[in-house]
Amino acid sequence: MNHAMTIDGFDNREFTVEELTYAMSVIPNNYNLVTNLGLFGDPVPIAETYVGIEIDNGVLSILPTVERGGAATRGTQGKRKRMLVEVPHIPHEDEVKAADIQGLRAFGSKAPELLEDKVNQKLLTMTMKHQLTHEWYRVRALQGEILDADGSSMLDLHTMFGVTELAVAFGGASTINEYIRQVSRHIEDNLLGDVMSGVACLCSPEFMEMLLTDTEVLAAYNAAAAANRLNPNMDDVRYSFYHMGVLFIEYRGQASVLNSDGTTTVRKFIPAGDARFVPLGTIQSAFSVAAPGDFVEALNNPGELYYAKAETMKFNRGLELHTQSNFLPVWTRPACLVRGHTGAS
Repeated sequence: MNHAMTIDGFDNREFTVEELTYAMSVIPNNYNLVTNLGLFGDPVPIAETYVGIEIDNGVLSILPTVERGGAATRGTQGKRKRMLVEVPHIPHEDEVKAADIQGLRAFGSKAPELLEDKVNQKLLTMTMKHQLTHEWYRVRALQGEILDADGSSMLDLHTMFGVTELAVAFGGASTINEYIRQVSRHIEDNLLGDVMSGVACLCSPEFMEMLLTDTEVLAAYNAAAAANRLNPNMDDVRYSFYHMGVLFIEYRGQASVLNSDGTTTVRKFIPAGDARFVPLGTIQSAFSVAAPGDFVEALNNPGELYYAKAETMKFNRGLELHTQSNFLPVWTRPACLVRGHTGAS
């Protein structure tokens, strides 16, 4: 008599790239503060693994695609500079083995654990890692230089444009309001034909504490807290209060990075003591792209933000899961990105 347990899914369930990719796409983004600000918009699908960009009078613009054999866009000699930027390729892999679910019961049920449920659990974790990476890229783009997980530079917009970043040390002889006016004027002067609806400041906790030592900033903070007093979940307004037309937000994003020697490093998205001032409501100052996946079926097709694929292990012992994203956010007017700091950083 054969008492072997059949684990539903390993022999009668297909996990196609379309199905798994869709599952990743519908998972809510848990790392979305910068995304919710709408700074980079929805990723533009492109059919190449690189994006052509053009600098025209100090402004970066994305080049349109044309039919093969069609007329190409032309630059003006002496004013425009063209280049290709490779879209980062971010693969990640995991696995689900038969041994992982052998003898397990589904949560809250007497039924056996299903392969599909275990795959979805893995996809959730894998998707969240991609989302965290995208948030890291977006926040770094607001700092003018996108870094890889190990801290190496992938795209330095300041160098590309020959722009010197404005860094303002709050805490000198001027008042906080005077520094804020200086920053706002600088951003307005460097929009270069774009528009904005306001300015946001992503603050490290140290920068936020420095701001709140100023009586006028503290009054604005307390007024915002009082306005939200009827909602107990909104009393702490570190995450959203206005002063001098600037939306101040305490940003505490961070992630652990595995080093080559096996140790981990906690990388803060906004360095301690720093803040980033960026314009809101711009029309032409940022974009992001999603390039095709590294699969035959994705070749030369418009990119998806996520891809996922499964492959049966040898002897049908489980599934190997492969996910990837090919994502690049770009800020097109780096001169209007301002670093603020407490003076101690």
